[in-house]
Amino acid sequence: EIVRHLMGSTRPDPILIPAVLTDESMPSVATDFQTASSSLQRLCDACSLLLQQRRLVKNAPAFVASAAQYSLTVSLPMPDLDPKYCFWRKSPMRRETQNNLLFLIRRMCRIYSAATTRVQQSRGLIAIRSIAF
Repeated sequence: EIVRHLMGSTRPDPILIPAVLTDESMPSVATDFQTASSSLQRLCDACSLLLQQRRLVKNAPAFVASAAQYSLTVSLPMPDLDPKYCFWRKSPMRRETQNNLLFLIRRMCRIYSAATTRVQQSRGLIAIRSIAF
């Protein structure tokens, strides 16, 4: 009984909330402003949740770094000079859409920075971090 008193009361088990990084209903590459915004928002929320649960999920920072890198390099296509192939130039962007996209890109960069500082450093990772920032 003395040992139980020194140990204290039992802690409740932590609650693990699943973070969905992949979604088959979303296209892999954004084709318009709305798709770009919604995919970035979904990935930002999932990555933030996964980073907050890094003590419960093994290799969580590596998963987050991979998802953030994918979203910044694949999901958001680079602008093209020809408006026929580039949705960034096809139609004018409203100011609130531009602010929202810039906020989400900045948030994803911060998540990527936080995740890559937790992962074991390598030459490739340092090179990709220097390109991303």
